[in-house]
Amino acid sequence: MKPAILTAFFVRREEAQAAFRKLKREGHHRAAVVHKDADGRVEIHSPLLQFGFKRGLVKDLLRRLATEESALVLQAPIASLRQPVALLRESGEHPPLIFVLNPKRTSITDDLGTVATPIPPSQMQERAAHLAATSQISFTPPKGTVLLDRLKRMREWIGPVCRDLSEAAALGQRATPIVEWILDNQHIIDGSIRDVQQNLSRRFYRELPVLNDERHRGLPRIYGLARQIVSDTGLRLDRETVVAFLEAYQSVDTLTTAEL
Repeated sequence: MKPAILTAFFVRREEAQAAFRKLKREGHHRAAVVHKDADGRVEIHSPLLQFGFKRGLVKDLLRRLATEESALVLQAPIASLRQPVALLRESGEHPPLIFVLNPKRTSITDDLGTVATPIPPSQMQERAAHLAATSQISFTPPKGTVLLDRLKRMREWIGPVCRDLSEAAALGQRATPIVEWILDNQHIIDGSIRDVQQNLSRRFYRELPVLNDERHRGLPRIYGLARQIVSDTGLRLDRETVVAFLEAYQSVDTLTTAEL
């Protein structure tokens, strides 16, 4: 397991050093204290780089460090950080600000895009008709099954991510509403992925009409429409909106039974 990085910012240098000594006594040796004095000079107590800290991370830390401020940095598996976090919160008269940087995970896709501001239903229907009139469609079977392969990776990825989020919550890190939703509904997400995997075979996938547009070239047309609906509604989906969008599209170009 790749280690996480805990950073605690202290107002007083002596409190950072005292916390550093406590961590060392508890067996947390991959730690260091960085201090920036009033003139901007930096002092490092315990060489950071010998513990495998990336130079970019060190530079980023120094850039964020205010003058006459100290930072304690600890490298450890995230599952073992509860004790250090509790210890740091009880240290000194001025408890430090604590941040935990989890090991970076490889993105499962570079095609997620962004969620746009929701638009009125009438504009959505106009856009659907425009897409039907302008999209380039091919009925030649695609060479691969990109979305099914991505779905498999997503199912493998969601479990570790939820564990990371649970650990962050256990460490007292603030959870956003979307994080809370993911943790509460992990079983629904996994079940939905499983349903698609069981009911959308590779043979059936290759029968779906595909887009020849640059953005979604080689991907099923119905996927492109689904992406558009999600974006235009700002993730606020309901049956009536979806049906109206598809009806507007089909007023110009008919979808296949397989797509519907």
